[in-house]
Amino acid sequence: MRSSAKKFFYKVIEHKIFQFGLTLKAIYGTLETAGGIILTIVSSRYMTSIVQRIFGNELIEDPSDVLGNLFMNFAHSLSLRLKAFLAIFMIAHGLINIGIVLALMHKKLWVFPIVSSLLALLITYQTYMFVHNHSITLLIITFVDVVLFGLLGVEYHRLRNKIVG
Repeated sequence: MRSSAKKFFYKVIEHKIFQFGLTLKAIYGTLETAGGIILTIVSSRYMTSIVQRIFGNELIEDPSDVLGNLFMNFAHSLSLRLKAFLAIFMIAHGLINIGIVLALMHKKLWVFPIVSSLLALLITYQTYMFVHNHSITLLIITFVDVVLFGLLGVEYHRLRNKIVG
């Protein structure tokens, strides 16, 4: 493959990965926002009964089941204050993710440095939270954000060169 064709191929692949990352971020932001809204609507008692129905039999069979105990402990310890904090956090974080995706879809150059700064802060916070709670889900989300952060710079330069050049 010739050098120019190879460069073009890599740019197309980078752009497709960037778009895929944005799609993942939009889906995650939508699910997180919906989860936060559901958290505000559903009572703590109802959440505990749902967790009991899902994990109750498993915990009878294996009282040391890690996942079942994690969810049961979370459901039982969910205070009104913690529930409100989680709901607000989830809704705000989800809407920020959706906002990032929408802003980038409009391909305005001035959006990229702002989104890069917000994403850098988000990655820093998520890394801090991962160090404290070791959530595999959070690690995966942070990994996607780090890849998206790198591709953000590539996409910014691609668009800038397309506009300027």
